[in-house]
Amino acid sequence: MAYINDALAAGDLEFARVLVDRLKQHTVGTLGATHPYTLEAYAVDAYIAYLERDEGRATAVSLHVARLRHEQGDLRARQDVLRAAATWNLIDDPRTALPLGRELLAVWEQSATQGVPDSTDDQARRQAETRLRSLARYPHPADTPASA
Repeated sequence: MAYINDALAAGDLEFARVLVDRLKQHTVGTLGATHPYTLEAYAVDAYIAYLERDEGRATAVSLHVARLRHEQGDLRARQDVLRAAATWNLIDDPRTALPLGRELLAVWEQSATQGVPDSTDDQARRQAETRLRSLARYPHPADTPASA
């Protein structure tokens, strides 16, 4: 992790990506896919994706981590859901945002059973629901037939 932090501090996202990918391979191979260290590696992966401006990947990875942490009873799942919501709001492409938004709300529903959500959670969730309804309401270029 120290090398990843050093690469991030130096602004070398490409090297940080290589290092986190190696770390994920190592932790999955030696500790398992759901081990807390593996989940931390994936959380760092999501952060690097965010820094790379790959909001779709950052959201998907954060949701993956949130789902697994929720299954383990880890209260950090709530923070992962909030991170996923923050990056999901940055996704411009409706074809990416719509399915990830649906998954976000499903994971949010699951993790709401853990702990006590606060008003920040409620407000963020309502905003996500509103955005998802808006995205679902309008046809998207890939969904409409080409003009003749």
